[in-house]
Amino acid sequence: MIRDKEDRQEMHSFVQEISIDSKSINPDFIIIPQKGTELLSTTRDDNGSPEMEYINAIDRMG
Repeated sequence: MIRDKEDRQEMHSFVQEISIDSKSINPDFIIIPQKGTELLSTTRDDNGSPEMEYINAIDRMG
């Protein structure tokens, strides 16, 4: 579980960079994070705002 807001932002950025880089090489490359549901919203649950940049960087949830 990612507890710190800074750690969450770092993970968002990391996944987004992987997505951009890999899809620039192979547009069919897919990103499927494992156990990343807590990164989908600002509050780690269904009550927070969606983290759209992160959501747009992934293709599915694992």
